[in-house]
Amino acid sequence: MSNLEKNLEKWKDQPWMIDVNSGTSVTFGDAYEKSKNVANVLARLGFKQGDVLYYVTFEMAQVYVVHLAAWLLGGAVRGCFQGEAPEVYARQISESKSTIVVVDSDTAPVVKKAIDTLDYEVHLLFVGANFVEGAMGYEMMSADRDNSAMPEFLEIDPREEVVAIPSTSGSTGVPKGVLHTHFSAVAQLTMFSKIDYMKEESHTMALMTNYAIGNFFLTMNALYLGATVYNIGKFSFESYFDLILQYKAQDDKIL
Repeated sequence: MSNLEKNLEKWKDQPWMIDVNSGTSVTFGDAYEKSKNVANVLARLGFKQGDVLYYVTFEMAQVYVVHLAAWLLGGAVRGCFQGEAPEVYARQISESKSTIVVVDSDTAPVVKKAIDTLDYEVHLLFVGANFVEGAMGYEMMSADRDNSAMPEFLEIDPREEVVAIPSTSGSTGVPKGVLHTHFSAVAQLTMFSKIDYMKEESHTMALMTNYAIGNFFLTMNALYLGATVYNIGKFSFESYFDLILQYKAQDDKIL
C-alpha cells in the first residue's frame, strides 16, 4: 500500500481489477480509499488481528478490496473453489474460526447452507452486482467512514503472522489451506520483480481462480506496479477469444 500511496495521484483513476463477466471494477483510488472504509465495517463486526476472513465468490474485483481491508486489520484471507458441497465450506469455515464470510449471488445459496450448520454466529457479506438477502453489500461497506472501532496501532510480526491461506489442488486428498506469512508473501513478490513478471502500468488478462496462490501474487504485484488485471472468473470457450480482442492485454500477457 505504501507504493500505491506514493503513486496515488498518478494512478487513482486507473483500473486495478476488472471482472469482465460481472462488469465490476476497482480503480487504484478505490483500492486505497474503499479498503479503509470496508475495514471500518469489519472492525465493528469484531474482525481483528489474527482472524481469518473466508470467501467463496466468482466475483473478481470487489473481493480484493475486502482482502485489503482484512489485511489493514492484521487479519488473513482464505478462499475456496466455488463448486464445493456445503459440508466442505462448513469444515473450512470452522477450522479457520472465521466469523466473517464473503459470497456473491451465485455462491450464496450453498454457503448459507454451510453456515446454518455451524454452532456460532457468522456475519455474511456480499460482493458483485447482484443483491444477496441477509448479507451486507460491498457498496454499503465501501461508503462507510465510521472508524471508531479501528485499532490505533497495529504491530505485525512478518515471519509469524499469516496474510493469506490459499488452497492446494487436493490431488493427494482434500484441498488444504497453505499458510503464507507476510514475510513469504513479500519474498515471492520480490522474486517476481526480478524476473519481469509484470511491467509497471501494464495490462494483463487472467484466467486464475481467486482462491489460489497464483492469483494472490498477481493481484498484489499489480497493486504495487499500477498494473491492470482483466479477470475471467467464469471461463467460457465461446467468449474467450472475443474477450482477448476486446481488452487487448499488453505484451501477449495472458495468465
